[in-house]
Parts: sequence; C-alpha cells; structure tokens
Amino acid sequence: IGGGDSAVKSFRVLGWNSGLKDAQQYELTTGEYKLTSGDDEWLTPHIQTFPVNSTSGREINRVRFEVLSNHGHQQYTCIYHIRLLAQQHAPTAVHTSASI
Repeated sequence: IGGGDSAVKSFRVLGWNSGLKDAQQYELTTGEYKLTSGDDEWLTPHIQTFPVNSTSGREINRVRFEVLSNHGHQQYTCIYHIRLLAQQHAPTAVHTSASI
C-alpha cells in the first residue's frame, strides 16, 4: 500500500429521480474520509460511515458520488468501495370511496 495520497478526501453524494422530468438533485451527504487519527499511522476501521440527509419522502433512484479532493496525489484518485444502504418505502396507499 502506498502512502494513501491517492485516497478520496472530500466528497459529496447527490441523489435524484431519473423518472421525473427536470428532476432536482438533492445533496444526500458530504464528508471527509480520514486516513489517520491522532498518532496512529492508519485509521482503523477502514470503513467509515456518514449520515444521509432526509429526502422528505422524495423517491431517489439515482445517486452520484463526486470526489472533491484527495489526500494530495496530483494525477489520480483511487476509489475501492462505496456502499449506499437505503430502505425502500412501501408506496402510500390511497384509499378512495364512492357512494351511489
């Protein structure tokens, strides 16, 4: 493993619904991936989690992970794993009735 300078540092995750015309993109989270903590050479664990902003019930079916900076490498940024965990909400039942 190299010095870690090609690892993602700052990032953001956007989400939107591709089924909607002119769908608005929502910023789901922003974060900074840390390589070191205090005097430790490497941060443990390597998996870091970041809170996701509420979409206020809006359905999201597409996400974009944007790298804003890395830890110093001038030519490239390495991304090894990205996990996005979500819950699928049941469609809201619409109850209608008619009287004759």
